[in-house]
Amino acid sequence: MSRPRLLGASMEPLGDANGKQTRSSALFAELGRSFPIAGFVRPVVTGPEDWLVKARSFHPRRDAWRGRAGLSPRAFRQRSELVEEQLGRRDGLYDLVFQVQTLFSVGERPYVIYTDNTYSLTREHYPSWAPLAKRADREWLELERETFRGARFVFGWSRWVCDAIVGDYGCDPSLVLPVGAGGNATLTPPNSKSYARRIALFVGNKYELKGVPTLLEAWALVRQVLPDALLWIVGVDRPRRDGEQLHSVEWFGYVHDRQRLEELYADATLFVLPTQFEAYGQVVVEAMGKALPCVTTDVGALPELVEDGRTGILVPPRDPERLAAALVSLLSEPERAERLGRAGYAKASMELTWQAVARRMAPHLDAAARD
Repeated sequence: MSRPRLLGASMEPLGDANGKQTRSSALFAELGRSFPIAGFVRPVVTGPEDWLVKARSFHPRRDAWRGRAGLSPRAFRQRSELVEEQLGRRDGLYDLVFQVQTLFSVGERPYVIYTDNTYSLTREHYPSWAPLAKRADREWLELERETFRGARFVFGWSRWVCDAIVGDYGCDPSLVLPVGAGGNATLTPPNSKSYARRIALFVGNKYELKGVPTLLEAWALVRQVLPDALLWIVGVDRPRRDGEQLHSVEWFGYVHDRQRLEELYADATLFVLPTQFEAYGQVVVEAMGKALPCVTTDVGALPELVEDGRTGILVPPRDPERLAAALVSLLSEPERAERLGRAGYAKASMELTWQAVARRMAPHLDAAARD
């Protein structure tokens, strides 16, 4: 029996300006090994309609303004109308729409959804990213509910998000399946890696959300015990007013050169991400794939990725003392850091790859097209 022809639908491009793969492109590359890929559509609204939504969504905080514009019910309907036009021009060329996230609806066409988060989870765990007024809040939840419940299958990145899709949106649990997600960096086995250098690496793109203030407070405690330890911070800029100058902290900003980032991963002893909220944690998957033990928080899906005491250490968010203790433990015990790093690499290479994700999805994609 021939396999169904898949048509991707996502707000995310297949690649960025630097040629870096996105999660959509990496996953579709793997799905394309087993399924015919009939194309890809992006319902990105531009021009006056987009300007009007942004004007009506104004908020004095930039992140809140961005959130209100992206989660506007009006924007949802605009994207849905646009994707309807895009799909209509391809009718007959595909059997199943593969939708990434729930920012629009493909209507009555057969589709599956792949998502790492829901509005209900964001509203509960990090409300500053869900700053909708009451009416828009209710309306968005209903639009998302209809979109989830119309899918033939919903693939969640984690059990955490699947539980929310079932519990908060009333979906049939037999149709909501955790399949995981891969990283977009190459796997690097720990053949000749040294864990004795006492270098902690942070990679993240949100200063407050990803817990950099907590990390800096914890690092001052780490230095009292390990004065030769170093902290490398990638992805965020050094704040203009950072209080005490910590000479053991090096700020790299956003690293465009992938080879340079690979070198930082290779030289580091461990990876640290004291985030306040994390729907999944792809950067943690990438760090595990570099054989780095991970020190991160017990939020979102992170406990599904990092097994406390086996592949890393989990600590509560906003707890510099617990974070410092975990960092000191691994930086001062290279044998333990190596053991956890190797266990993390084994998990990442066997379970947390796009190939493994596509393999888990395959029988359900066949079933969805036959339904």
